[in-house]
Amino acid sequence: MAVVGYTDDLGSARHGVVCRRRRAAAVARVLRPKLDKSDYSFSVSGRGEADPAVPNTSEKNRKLNRRVELTYRPA
Repeated sequence: MAVVGYTDDLGSARHGVVCRRRRAAAVARVLRPKLDKSDYSFSVSGRGEADPAVPNTSEKNRKLNRRVELTYRPA
């Protein structure tokens, strides 16, 4: 399972790195104990503002960009 954190375009680049990594790690910490470890390997990463879901043109859109996406592909 890939756990990828994203953020908006506000703040410094360093702030974005910290936020996206923390966001993804928090989700992974909640999911790991709930899933059978033999069925799910985890990769946790952050993509930041590089791949916005929507343009960062309003606070509404920025909220949508502060997210975590999960991708699971069976082995």
